[in-house]
Amino acid sequence: MIFNNKTTFFAATICFMMLLPSSADAFWLDIIKLVAKGVINIIQDPNGSPANKIQTSTKQIPEPATATEPTEQELLAAFDSLSRYCKKFSEQGFPCGMHSGKSTLSISNAMEIANTRADGELAKAVKQFVNTKATDVLAQFEDNDGNFSESTEFKRTLEVAASQEISGAQTYLTHSRIIKNAKGKDVYEVVVVRVLDAKLFEKALTESAQDKPLNQSIIMETAKSFASKVKALLKKKI
Repeated sequence: MIFNNKTTFFAATICFMMLLPSSADAFWLDIIKLVAKGVINIIQDPNGSPANKIQTSTKQIPEPATATEPTEQELLAAFDSLSRYCKKFSEQGFPCGMHSGKSTLSISNAMEIANTRADGELAKAVKQFVNTKATDVLAQFEDNDGNFSESTEFKRTLEVAASQEISGAQTYLTHSRIIKNAKGKDVYEVVVVRVLDAKLFEKALTESAQDKPLNQSIIMETAKSFASKVKALLKKKI
């Protein structure tokens, strides 16, 4: 169902925000969480109207007296903030991949491009993660399971485990809209965020938006999960 009424949109927003931990200073995160849960999908009007078409759930929700719908600028700012946090998390050892794709052919084509690029970014982040955090955690198991750190087999196993992590990645968010190019032709644009664990990623986003440092337990949980996969692969080869 499509609603152009700002009050109806905000009613849906308020209802779903009640279920979401949020900060008064992090409205961008509220927008991101709603998009991630499929509650809203904002699409630019193909006719160039300043009003956005808002796709929301069909669930009937009472309307409040007043409301303000997020503008397209606020939506883009929210994605900009999400992109910065995604990059920051990856640098700190919590892999994340975010990218967009455009196509004049179809929404599915744009989706395929966005997914491929997001997985590429995630692969880079996982590789960086393997080269730093994972080897540190695996060192804790070497006394009991043998010292594999100097072997070619160990390095190969790391690569296989990393590939498994990427293939098992989860999509945290998918957002699509229709825009116009310079020639006035419709262009499908899709943004995709790919992570290893969507729930942990949202938890990290929530805490970071409250000016808290990235929880080290989240990084360690990710590293230990990866370490257990590497250990399992090594034991199969023994």
